[in-house]
Amino acid sequence: MSLNWRLLRWQSRDVRLITLVGLPVALIYTLCTSEPFGLNVETAGWVWLFVLIHSVLITWRLGRTRNRTFGFLYTQGYTRNALWGHTMLASAASVLAVWLPSAFVIWLGLRSSYQDMLGNCWFPLMGPTEWSYPFWWLLLYAMLLPALHYAWIRYAQPTWGLLSGALLAVGLVVAIMSIWNSVRVLELPEVARWLILGGLATTSISLLIGGWRLHGRLEVMS
Repeated sequence: MSLNWRLLRWQSRDVRLITLVGLPVALIYTLCTSEPFGLNVETAGWVWLFVLIHSVLITWRLGRTRNRTFGFLYTQGYTRNALWGHTMLASAASVLAVWLPSAFVIWLGLRSSYQDMLGNCWFPLMGPTEWSYPFWWLLLYAMLLPALHYAWIRYAQPTWGLLSGALLAVGLVVAIMSIWNSVRVLELPEVARWLILGGLATTSISLLIGGWRLHGRLEVMS
């Protein structure tokens, strides 16, 4: 599949508003949260909730393969593989546009300096301990998006429908978030943590491949 900038811009327009709203929300929360990330479950929970909502909104806008927009694109000569690939790229672009600035706020020390200016006793001492957290947030995106996209594509299959796709989405999200909590909160051995994360990554890749294969058998509405 070759990159088609025109198609990517078309796909990205569906998530433009989501990105424009999500970016300032993520930046403000990252900059203004007083407690260091990872210090307690509540602080981390808001991050998980944001990632979940953002992922749901992205897939809701880009995963609706049974609408007439998808049918129109298909009539323009784009293959199913091209449409699926650019949908994934548009999803990744929306994530990076929100995640990367927030990550730089931490990595460049802007968050630490701002909190220190406010007189927060945690900073700048605790600043370096947060440097790894943006990677955890990105990893959570990488696990949720394939699951949600797969559920939408499954919903579009005429023999399964909404109930099957919706139940699958709920089940996958609950399972991923529960396991994620176990890895981040429970004091598990390091080997066990990596084994669990490896299992989640394998599941994510499997869902990505499964979604791509299902997408190739979609009935197109024009």
